[in-house]
Amino acid sequence: MATTSEYNASSIQVLQAWEAVRKRPGMYIGGVDRAAMHHLLWEILGNAIDETLAGFGTHVRVDVDGPRITIEDDGRGIPPSVIDRIFTVLHGGAYKQPHVHLSSSMWGIGAMPVCALSSELEVTVWRDGHEHRQRFVRGEPNGELEYRGRATRTGTRVSFVPDFTIIEESAWDVPMIHARCHDLAALLPGTTIVVDGHTHRFDKGLGDLVREDRELVEPMHVRVTDDGITIDVAIGWHAGPPSIRGFVNGSPSIDGVHLEALRNATHAVVARRTRVSRTRLEKHMVAVVHVMLADPRYGNPSRDWLQNPEVEVAVRTVVERELALHFDEAPAALDALLLLLEPKRQAVKSIRTLPQALRARAKSKASRTRES
Repeated sequence: MATTSEYNASSIQVLQAWEAVRKRPGMYIGGVDRAAMHHLLWEILGNAIDETLAGFGTHVRVDVDGPRITIEDDGRGIPPSVIDRIFTVLHGGAYKQPHVHLSSSMWGIGAMPVCALSSELEVTVWRDGHEHRQRFVRGEPNGELEYRGRATRTGTRVSFVPDFTIIEESAWDVPMIHARCHDLAALLPGTTIVVDGHTHRFDKGLGDLVREDRELVEPMHVRVTDDGITIDVAIGWHAGPPSIRGFVNGSPSIDGVHLEALRNATHAVVARRTRVSRTRLEKHMVAVVHVMLADPRYGNPSRDWLQNPEVEVAVRTVVERELALHFDEAPAALDALLLLLEPKRQAVKSIRTLPQALRARAKSKASRTRES
């Protein structure tokens, strides 16, 4: 097809990184709607949580003030010399060592898209006894790095306002932010996350999360690390509806090999001892499985469907071993579970009532304690 347009060097448009992000925001945050706006928050929050994962922080604070949101941690603090690079260069915050990041939809992209898609962003760091501050406007530095004086603390604070000339203007979903931080606090026991003055903290992690506002029958919680994979799983049953949830490096999962392994292992252990069907077993099941690994692989672009086969093997091995031990050490535990799942059948078989089963289990535990 004939054309009169010339194709030469002048035909090529080279964009600055911040221009590219602002021109095609969907490539970086999945769109320009309210969900995309919250991805900006998850990215910065993920950076703060990373400091607690690395063992350098214990507190994170999130404050919402109209369209402005502020995330602060007590980690090491960003080195002042690289603030400009981290917030203006794509992948400018890449780590030399494996870096476990908690944001699924912006995995590995870093803080730069947040800066580019904010009408204003301010970074304050406390490090090596000094405080520094840098401001940005729509992805570009607004002035030089500012020295603020001596400091006795460490950490990073990022405060920004989304650019509503690009992103659809909407309010922050504060209940959703609370829910996300609530889960993160449970996934990272001992970490304190404060959202608008409300504290989220779980000293026992997932064990506390599955018990929350529930009367559970036979809860079990175990956390192990093997061959570079950390598996944290809590399981119980109650009279209410099921809740089976999975997380990978702190990000929620729709499904994946870790959740499938949890279901298969739980059914395998119980099926060896009774004929309860998988459907009935899961009808009242409350479980959370959280796996952490350096190289998660996913089966979909949104990164919420884990596919690592080694994770499937590891989760199934741990759950089968620990749940079997759980039931073997206290036979009355299985009676209590069966009475909850199949009350009519167990009544016909004259199996002990639930309170009797629980008392028997307590007596068994006391006996084992004395022997040890």
